[in-house]
Order: sequence, then C-alpha cells, then structure tokens
Amino acid sequence: MRIFMAVLAVLVGVAGAAAAQESANVPFRKTERGLILVDVHVNEQGPFPFLIDTGATSSVIFDSLAERLDVPDTGQGYAIVHGIVESGEHPTTILGSLRIGEARVPAIDAIVLKSASEKRDWLGIIGLDFLAEFIFIFRNKTETLELFKRERLPSRAFSGWRRLPVYHDTTLKRPYRLLFVPIRLDGRKVDALIDLGSTTPILNWPAARSIGFDRMYRRLEDQWLVEGATGEFRPRTIIKDVEIEIGQLKSKGSLLVADSKVLSELNRADTPFLILNAALFSRGEFAVDVETPAFYVKPQRSLPRSIVTW
Repeated sequence: MRIFMAVLAVLVGVAGAAAAQESANVPFRKTERGLILVDVHVNEQGPFPFLIDTGATSSVIFDSLAERLDVPDTGQGYAIVHGIVESGEHPTTILGSLRIGEARVPAIDAIVLKSASEKRDWLGIIGLDFLAEFIFIFRNKTETLELFKRERLPSRAFSGWRRLPVYHDTTLKRPYRLLFVPIRLDGRKVDALIDLGSTTPILNWPAARSIGFDRMYRRLEDQWLVEGATGEFRPRTIIKDVEIEIGQLKSKGSLLVADSKVLSELNRADTPFLILNAALFSRGEFAVDVETPAFYVKPQRSLPRSIVTW
C-alpha cells in the first residue's frame, strides 16, 4: 500500500510571494485517497495539476515540470527542506506567477523537488505562500473551489459554520504559518497539524505511549509504503478504531504510528502530536484562512471515518 505525506518546513533561501491578484471559482478533483488537486498555470503556461497542501510552507514545482518549462534556478543557492521522511538541501527557483483560475500570485519563490514517483497525479504543490493570499472554500459535493481576497469575501460567508480552534505556533524559530489545532484522541488531549497534503493520520510515539496506545497497536506487513515529497519509508505500526475529536466534530478510524524528522523543527519530537489528513475533510464544505488563521467547517453530524485500509 502506497501512502503520500507532504509536510514541508522550509528553513532558508525562500523569500515568499508578491501581492496576489483577483479571486476565482474553479473545479477541483480528488485522488483515490482524498488529496485535493487543482489546475494551475505556471508562468501563464498550462494548466498543470498541483496538490493543495496546508503542510507545505512553500510552493513546489517538480523537476520534470521545471525542465519542461525551462524554469531557471535562482542562482541564490539552496533551501533546507524538512520533509516527513527526511531533510536536505534543494534548489529554488523564482516563478513568474502561479495562477488558479483568475487568482494569481506573481513572483513565487518555489522549491524544486525531484519527481520521486511516476505514479503521482500532480506536478507541483500549492503551499502556504500561495494559500495565505486568499481564503479558500472547498465544496466537496460539487468539487468546487472558491478563492477570495479578504476584502471581497461576503460578510456572512461562514454564518452558522463551526470555527475550529486553529492557531499559529509563535514559539517556533520561524513563522511557518502552519495550522495547529488541539484535538482529543479517545478523550485525551493531543496537539495536531492540519495537513491537506497527507492521505493518512500519523501519530508520534510519545503520543502513543503517553495515552496508552502502545498497548493497542499491531504490526504492519512490508508492503506498506509512506511516500513523502522528499523521500519514503515503511511504517511498522498501526492503531485501530481511535476516536478523533476536533471541537464538536468526531471521527473514528486508524492511525499510523511513526516519528518524523520534521517534528524536531516543529518542537514536537518529544511531545504527543498527530498529523491530521485530508480525508477527514472529504465531505461537506470547509474553508481555510491561513493568514488569520481560521478553519471553518459547515455543520455536519461527524467527520468522515479516517481513511486507512488494509
């Protein structure tokens, strides 16, 4: 079984994006495991399929597309990228623009990563540098994505919606703008990261031990493979039938148990922590405002069951 994870924390070498332009209403599509893909124009060429990823601090273009578009390196060295699997230096490039529908962000400093898997359905990643410029509204029933500049958002757009208690961790060494949220696992408090670029929730070992889950796990067979944007590894442990509670929303499913290199950069290596996956928000409607930060969910009885199959 192949699972994708894409938590990318970029340390140096990437400046950000210039002011965004316009708003948009565009279709999106989902992969078999719930990841959200959208058509993106790069330097006004395309469109090309990109992954929407709240776990990536910078946008990414894979080398196959960079070569196809003859995108140059910045000549300013490399950025250090901490991924879910490994850390390393990767080249950067300045893209003239990224555009989703009419929503355009010029002068994006992007990371160039190797195309690790020919089976991927996307050629790049829309990260927080682009996401922070708009408010994104995902409507799963119609598979429609709406992007608004804040000044153009209807005044009662989220009336009656539930606002999850997301926050930016201001204690980190760098302002990553990642979306952290307090949750409960079987009634026990755990800190979590909302990662729309992940197909499955991953719990670290400190969390598993502190809440007694280490006595409930079972071993996985060797065919399981977690593929990150910067590498891959084979998880060994899974915990079944865990209740995940976010605010007043509940789901029940399975969690992989593994430690990740990126957790040290996020000051979560030794404390209980969970990476939440995209499938938890695969029904109904939800909205993401990275800059504020805010995360809205249109009321429904429960979140979908966390998708991990075997």
